[in-house]
This record gives sequence, structure tokens and C-alpha cells, in this order.
Amino acid sequence: MRARQNKDGVEDNASIRSPGSLWSSIKAGRSFVDDGSKVYPWLFASDPHGTQMANLCAMDPFCELYVARVAEGKYGITPDRAARAIEWALEKEVDIISMSIALLNRGKDDLEHWVSKAKEKGVIIVCSTQDEGTRLPTSYPAYWKPGLVISACDEYGRLLRDIDEQQYDYRIQGQNVAAGVIPFVESSDSLTGSSVSTALAAGLSSLILTCYKLARLQRMPPSRGMLDSPGKFPYAEGQLNLVKDYLAKMVVNNTKHIMLEKFGNIDSTTKEGDEIDSRKVLQDSFGMQS
Repeated sequence: MRARQNKDGVEDNASIRSPGSLWSSIKAGRSFVDDGSKVYPWLFASDPHGTQMANLCAMDPFCELYVARVAEGKYGITPDRAARAIEWALEKEVDIISMSIALLNRGKDDLEHWVSKAKEKGVIIVCSTQDEGTRLPTSYPAYWKPGLVISACDEYGRLLRDIDEQQYDYRIQGQNVAAGVIPFVESSDSLTGSSVSTALAAGLSSLILTCYKLARLQRMPPSRGMLDSPGKFPYAEGQLNLVKDYLAKMVVNNTKHIMLEKFGNIDSTTKEGDEIDSRKVLQDSFGMQS
């Protein structure tokens, strides 16, 4: 009996010559970028950002990645491209959509429509606040509260930009985060910004769902071994609340600051440098029977 792997959609500027471990997690991709004369391939990019975001999303070793290219490089993302990418991700029946973007223009109604469709299906959209602070108070899709809205902070939980606390759900370290150097492309190992925090949150959400499923395999009847039900995505009626319940346990002192090392109480049960006992994490934090 095995758990259905979580399918995570990643909207960014493509993946390029991914390292072997990441490439094995990528199941499909599609480009929504064309200039009228040619389509930019989804798996080749002139900028490393998309691949680095996928690296962060893949903290869950069991996740399947579906990559949507919505920009030529760092810029050029439009509401129309983002909307079509969400539609495609829903066709692929993803569980989580990572949108490390903050659009200042909502476009027509298409983007809001597909964000709403994702919410109806129980798909968790993880998106970014904008990095301009209170000078630009509104960004999309964060404005519609599509699932989890993430802002970036430093290692001490201090916001990198002055953002109204009502505009985001959680803040995660997004300063000088190691995301990997990408071969053949000028890139830096460490990144800063809300897009980094968003990718981490998407990967963390996927890891929570995976651990929850693995912990329950022993107790599930064979007919539910794949954790699916006809016409619905897995946990369609409650996977967002499930993720939020576990994220709440990782928040520091009733703030919105999530510390990754609090996952599964690792910070209090494992000494620095020691190997993490995954079975103990599943038993103590996710209810797996011993």
C-alpha cells in the first residue's frame, strides 16, 4: 500500500538543465510564453530563478513537480499567463500551486476565476506578498486570499519589507537562503525575497501532506490505499486546514513567524548535527502507530 504522491505546480520562469535529483521529481511542464513568432520552451531559461524555486519546493522527497513557465526571465509575468498556468495545473490534478509572484495588475477576470476554481477543488495556492512594502499595498493573487499568503523575514523573524500584518498568513525566512547554483547559468547559491519564502512554504506544505499520509497507511483499509475518492482531489475538503494546523505548531511565540526547524519538533528532540529520526517524527507529530 502506498500514498499518492503530492503533485506540486510551480509557476515561474522555467527550469533549466536541472540536477538529476530534481529532474527525477519533474513529471511534466508547459510554457505559456510566446512572442508571436515562437514559444519559449518550459525547460530552458536564461535566468536561474525558476529552477531554484523548484529546488526549494522539492524539500518533500516524494513530491511530483509540474512546471509552468510564465515569464521569459525575471520579468514579464502577466495575469493571462498566470491564469492559463493555473488552468493547466488543475488539469494535472495538482495538490499545491506555488506562485512566487506578486502581480500589481489583476488583469481581466480570468486570473480571479481560476484562483477561485483552485480553491473550490481544495488545491492550496501558495503565493507571495510584493516586495515593495506599504508603498504598493495590493498585489495579486495574494489579494484574493487563495490559500497561503507568505511574506519574507530574516532569521529572527523581522519582515524584510514593511507589510501590513493583515495582508499575509505567515512569514518565513527569505534572506540569504541557499537555493543551489544552476549549471550553465549565472547564478548565486543564496537568494533573498518573498518568492524564496513562498517556495519554501509550498515545499513545507507538501511535506506535511506526505507525512500525514504516510502516518496513516497502517490504519487505512485497502480500498483507500491511494487516498483518492472519485471526482475529488485527495483531501479536497480539508487539506488547507490540515496544513494550517501543522504550520500553527511551527509558529514562534504567537507570531506569524514560522521556523522550519520546528517541523515535527525537530528543534527540541534532535541535537544539531545528529541525523533526524523520521519514524519518530511520524509517530510523535503525525500519529503513526509504533
